[in-house]
Amino acid sequence: MEVIAKVKEVVETREFNDKQGNPRKVTTILAEEITTDQYKDSFVIELWDKYSDAFLDSHKVGDSVRVGVAFNVRKREWQDKDGNNHVAYQQVISGFNVNSL
Repeated sequence: MEVIAKVKEVVETREFNDKQGNPRKVTTILAEEITTDQYKDSFVIELWDKYSDAFLDSHKVGDSVRVGVAFNVRKREWQDKDGNNHVAYQQVISGFNVNSL
């Protein structure tokens, strides 16, 4: 499956070692779907390892991209930092094979 989107923000890039000690890299981007609908959805895409590097080497905020997405959809739970016990959930899509439009 592919998603066509505009890059709104590069949220973060993290480098770490997995449980086996292998180096890993993940870049999290916030994207907005490109559509003719009145309401545009924003979503988070995680790009791992070589896909992260390829994205960072070739793309920037504002670019329109075509992203192959895997069905490794996960959710993240986070609590409001204001201390009002508001909990929100965010769906995360794993992406690969990022191409410019």
